[in-house]
Amino acid sequence: MKINRLNNFLLKLIFLLLPFQYRFFFHTDYSNYKNHVIEYNLLFFSSIELLIILLILFNSSILFQFLARKIKNRKFLVLIFSFLLILNIFFAESSLLAVHKYLHLSIWVLFFCLSKFLIKNPVKLIVFLKYTFFSACVASITALLQFAFQSSIGLKYLGESLIAPDILGVAKIAFNNQKIIRGYGTFPHPNILGAFLLIMVFSSTLYLKYLKENTLLLFGSYKYRTKSIIKRCKNFIRHRKTAFRLPRENIYNNHNKKIEILIFKIIQIILILGIFVTFSRISILALFLLALSSLIFLKSRYLFLICLIISAIFFVSFKELALSRIGEENSINNDLVQNVSYRNLYSAMARRTIAENFYFGVGAGNYILYQMENNISQALPWEIQPVHNTLLYLIAEMGILLAGFLIYFLIYALIKNFNQNKLYLKYYYVFILILLIPFSFDHYFYSFPQGFALIYLLLIQFYFYKKI
Repeated sequence: MKINRLNNFLLKLIFLLLPFQYRFFFHTDYSNYKNHVIEYNLLFFSSIELLIILLILFNSSILFQFLARKIKNRKFLVLIFSFLLILNIFFAESSLLAVHKYLHLSIWVLFFCLSKFLIKNPVKLIVFLKYTFFSACVASITALLQFAFQSSIGLKYLGESLIAPDILGVAKIAFNNQKIIRGYGTFPHPNILGAFLLIMVFSSTLYLKYLKENTLLLFGSYKYRTKSIIKRCKNFIRHRKTAFRLPRENIYNNHNKKIEILIFKIIQIILILGIFVTFSRISILALFLLALSSLIFLKSRYLFLICLIISAIFFVSFKELALSRIGEENSINNDLVQNVSYRNLYSAMARRTIAENFYFGVGAGNYILYQMENNISQALPWEIQPVHNTLLYLIAEMGILLAGFLIYFLIYALIKNFNQNKLYLKYYYVFILILLIPFSFDHYFYSFPQGFALIYLLLIQFYFYKKI
């Protein structure tokens, strides 16, 4: 009983702190470049990962039994995977960085496996996700305040980066001889915040749909609701068996239902405002595609209308800034042209790296170190970044064999339920397709622990919502 309470407490704390990942850094022989620290060559642990390790230790026997069952009939595949993993570490320039990267990946994989046992059902998942919705609002409001004051607001121990217009490497927009910083929230970059808030908008839309479909009104279930009292009574009589079969914990009265729906609609507004102050073009595009898919699949007009209204207000209020960001107005160091040229350079370097290390890669966590020793000579410290494409980044580090192995199992896990005719799954698959946009134009899904947290949120929701 005490273990269950402790598990619930740790899970709630982890879900609450997902966007607040304070990291503890340790220098290596490769972390200094021209008197600047290269973050990608540092060793680190985040506060969330320490909590996950604690949860894993408390439930090690459950996890061991699960892994033993899974491995029992897949011994040959496990041997191949282990062999490729060892080769990747062996051929790495720094085996320490490679082991460090795989340790982070292992923590999140084990956490996902353990979550399937501890969370148990979709209703319990929603309880834990409510903590993440709260913290997502805090992260979004933090980004709004950062944009308003043009500086960090002192939340260092919640993972907030030190940002200001004059700090080298901070994401900002240059126009009219000014530098305007973008909203970071509690994340290391605005693009990661944008992706996190996008996923939480998706999750809140799913929850609102789930709430409506599993809520009893005074005269029948929500899906049979009409304005006529007489028709409501008839619907209740006709569908009383279906109505009374609903789980007890999902039964609300009218008053509570309206309050909860109102709260989550306000949450969506806060999250969407946070996405806009990140000025992440990819996240904003993905948001509109998400709103359009909600309108088509879930018949949800609210999200689509709110996106249109907020975008109109935002564009009118910050017209010059928005035009500068999307590249339609000439400015000093045009942001779009500069970004495209850098992305093309990073892509060319990644392709060359893959061609030179096609089968076994340069080693997990070794991509930046490899570029510093082979392809970069006169780059400024803030210009040393991974390729802005998660797939290229993964293949360059792990090689085509190991990366192909991981991608195959991820795709298989997602598509094996593809034929199920469930509304939640259809909407989920559409959202996965939308996420291919940031996946193809950025690297944070693989380069940061926050990226692993985003993948975890997607997979754990998929695992439980497919059971609805």
